[in-house]
Amino acid sequence: MKDEFLESGITALSHLSMLSDDAKKTIACSRDSFQRLLSENRIIIIDFEEDSERKLEIWRYDPKKLSSEAIIDKFSIYAILKDDPDERVQQALSRMLEEIKW
Repeated sequence: MKDEFLESGITALSHLSMLSDDAKKTIACSRDSFQRLLSENRIIIIDFEEDSERKLEIWRYDPKKLSSEAIIDKFSIYAILKDDPDERVQQALSRMLEEIKW
């Protein structure tokens, strides 16, 4: 099941910067993968966030199509976190974008 997901959000940004990851890792998968895993009882939806092991993002498309690694692509990281009010996140995003070869 591990290859169904890519790391996303702060978890992904923490791999590309000195930023520490959140206490709960963020992962992403496509809506189709989510539905399939749910129907196969391979994932469980819980009622309370504090009881969860991870944060899950369900995307309309497969995030693996844009990534060659175990994390989402840099442009998606930016799109997800661009409005985060944490200055450290914004600095990490700026450095990440500076490293992209255009």
